[in-house]
Amino acid sequence: MKYTVIIVTVLVLLACGVGLFMNQSGSVYADTPPGDDGPYLNVRDFGATGDGKSDDTDAINAGIGAAYKSGKTLYLPAGTYLISKPIRFTGYGLRIIGDGHLDDVRGTIIKAAAKMPAMLYLRGAGVEVSRLYLDGNNKATFGLHAFHLNEVDSRLEFILIRNAISHGFFLDHSQISEVVNCISAGNGGDGFYITDCNAIRIAQCRSQANAGRGFTVTTTDYSGGCQLLDVNVEENGMEGVFVVRGGTSTLVVLQRAWIEGNNPGPPDKRPNQYDAVRIVGSNVVVTQCRIDTRGDEAPRPKYVINLVSETVLELTGVSGEFRVGEKVVGAKSGAVGTVSFWQTSPPWGDDYPMPDAYPRWLKRSKMLTLREVSGTFEAGESVRAGSTQAKGNIKSASAVSAKGCAISGNLLARSSVGPTAVDRVHEDPGCKNNVIENNRGIWGDGSERAVHRE
Repeated sequence: MKYTVIIVTVLVLLACGVGLFMNQSGSVYADTPPGDDGPYLNVRDFGATGDGKSDDTDAINAGIGAAYKSGKTLYLPAGTYLISKPIRFTGYGLRIIGDGHLDDVRGTIIKAAAKMPAMLYLRGAGVEVSRLYLDGNNKATFGLHAFHLNEVDSRLEFILIRNAISHGFFLDHSQISEVVNCISAGNGGDGFYITDCNAIRIAQCRSQANAGRGFTVTTTDYSGGCQLLDVNVEENGMEGVFVVRGGTSTLVVLQRAWIEGNNPGPPDKRPNQYDAVRIVGSNVVVTQCRIDTRGDEAPRPKYVINLVSETVLELTGVSGEFRVGEKVVGAKSGAVGTVSFWQTSPPWGDDYPMPDAYPRWLKRSKMLTLREVSGTFEAGESVRAGSTQAKGNIKSASAVSAKGCAISGNLLARSSVGPTAVDRVHEDPGCKNNVIENNRGIWGDGSERAVHRE
């Protein structure tokens, strides 16, 4: 009876004009996405197999080229597509769609089969990518790198990224575009690293169990405003959300987020040094969020929301990569600080060509921020890290504080009661002109008695 039903179903689909094909694993796939009208180009027509064995890099790139020229959508049916080099697109107007991002059997998986700087590189406008699972396979540095992905008709949707060596999503100098219903989980860096992006909207996304932060928002040379709306941030190794920005920047909004279980306890045994939400810089709004510090003993988040002052070093002549949490020392001043943030740069190379604007950007100083500083770092001296031995020359040293922020209407909780109160909003003395009000505990009568501003 079971086989009769399958045969009848296939015959009905064929009668309706839906083309069906079978890959080497025996799975049946359609030549167009179910429930989605064309016009489409099928990547299988360009030689892709999706069998998890063959190298499909050239076939996918050929399909992208044809889709770009024709204006049609490139469809990747369910399967596992191995790639040996980054998949790249630069231009205006491209749509790529798969069969899903959550099912290892019926979904569309693109898997790194060799070392590479990023699996998917996008640059331009009018770009839509959806329903894909990018598996970095501990070979790709980044899962997806979007550089100058601009305008309201650019959209990343229903994309899952796992197992990247560093960040899952690297959103770089992009503006007025959308990232919606995406997941970044189990990557070696941050789930979402967002730098110098203006008016970008990130909504209903999840960042979970990444070794770094859930979301990092930073600016080095651009306005750096964005919206994080209805995001879920859980079990990341450091802060759930970290905003670090120098100078005057446009608004960053964190609204209706669910944040819990970050800076986890055993077996990771991380020190109790990361906050659930940490803000360094100006013009940040946190509102209507539910934030849980979880745990009755260290390690766990230090504060629910921490508005802080940090020392920012602009470095030139850098060699090596600084690591968050390690100590750095000034060669002349003897000042010591702990690395809080180190600016990420794309690993450009032969298979990952550098855009025209980037060479002059890379000549500029890089930003290193430090917490727990003793002494005063001096311009002109060199600085060296203790564990990585990374080093650089200080062009300038200054303090950056959380200013002009609004922290209002959040619900704060801890899963169990411990010896040290962490369910609070904390504000360093150097932070000014911030509005902190109506943040409440979600246990008992919901009063503000356990929520402190220090």
